Amino acid sequence: MKYREASQTHQGDHQISPRIPAQPLERTCGAIHPILRLQQMIGNQAVQRFLPAHLVQAKLAVNEPGNQYEREAERVVEQMVQMSNFPTIGGAAAIRRTVSSGIIQRTPAPPSLDGVTGTRDMSKITIDAIADFLQGSLTASRDIYAHISDPAVVHMTWELYDPSDHMMSGSFSTIPGTPKSTTTPFPLDPSLYKTDFKEGKYLLRCIGLNAKHQPVVYADRDFNTLKSDLTTSTALATTYGDLTFTRYTKTDASPPASPSYSLDVELSFLPNATVACNDVVFMQTVQSIDNQGRSLQHTANAEVDARKTPVAWSIDRIAGAPSPIYIMGRDPKGKVIDVPSWGRAGRGGAKPREATLSDKPSWNQINNLKIESCAICRSGANKGQVYGCATWGYTADAAGKVTLMPRSFRQMPSDQFEEARAAWNTWRASVSVAKRPAEAPALTSP
Repeated sequence: MKYREASQTHQGDHQISPRIPAQPLERTCGAIHPILRLQQMIGNQAVQRFLPAHLVQAKLAVNEPGNQYEREAERVVEQMVQMSNFPTIGGAAAIRRTVSSGIIQRTPAPPSLDGVTGTRDMSKITIDAIADFLQGSLTASRDIYAHISDPAVVHMTWELYDPSDHMMSGSFSTIPGTPKSTTTPFPLDPSLYKTDFKEGKYLLRCIGLNAKHQPVVYADRDFNTLKSDLTTSTALATTYGDLTFTRYTKTDASPPASPSYSLDVELSFLPNATVACNDVVFMQTVQSIDNQGRSLQHTANAEVDARKTPVAWSIDRIAGAPSPIYIMGRDPKGKVIDVPSWGRAGRGGAKPREATLSDKPSWNQINNLKIESCAICRSGANKGQVYGCATWGYTADAAGKVTLMPRSFRQMPSDQFEEARAAWNTWRASVSVAKRPAEAPALTSP
């Protein structure tokens, strides 16, 4: 992957589960006030943070049922229950993604209320970039903002999901017609990770709601929260082999002599004897966004931009690449080959050989770049088997100072990887037959 001043060149069927209905909130004279129920759902601090002062009354328990404040709070509670399915009400609904032979992944279902389903549209709503980070490095609360340009949106709901796909207690909604009803940030606070911390990928969602509390648009921001970084040149023993970052370095920009920053990254995966594949290679996805979460994929090349997902992930290939496999390119005569400078294929079995990937991104602009690199079987009876995935990336500021993100390993690809793989296949169908690249294989567990 290489970034240049004017452009970036990078080289370097969903089965929807039935929506779980929310348990009804019974309303009788003398019932719990809606704000108290809201406190039970999301916690008192969250209620104090987003509810206007005129709704938080000192005598809620004995307040006369049906007054204007209670009715307003009731509308919000009902909207949150029906649309969001908070965990204490019945759990977050999810899309179950079946990737070929039974790899089950979960992601929050699109928000829906009264027959209206929100859409992911980065032209109307984005969420600030969130770099992958170590749990111990978050020592103070950080406000994460949504940027909404859809005039139909009058308030919003924030939802945070942990790696087990459970909605966390920090999730909350705002009241329409109040100050900051569409600008209230989500506080990414250390307290979120104090109890029962789960290492892995988190998903922060912001849903833009109309005056009827129906979801109009929504945005997702995925990020890894990790216990520790991987160590360069130290092999990580995994189920199907040893993963090693043999290089993971960066060089800051130093104008005018060196106006661009750069990285030097090399990955290797040495399959073990149980891997029945003689052609192990890497396939890689990339997300490139600015600080406000807007896609920068158009600065790489038109093909990467055309096949990006609604959250700006794409299969990472140079323009005109013949395959989604990272090391595949063409020689000067146009013949499809494995390009040695990009890496090499490996194999498993009795005489294993490591598969490698070499990536050297560089650019001179602000960037928040994330990578997921998966070792897979390219050919043969086990084509598409996945042996493990590494995540890595960097942030770069306006001065060209680079911060490397902590790295992680996951046994199977993320939902974002699978979305990018599917987007590759959809996009390739639009390419002329003469120039059409190979299909991205269906991914399976060994």
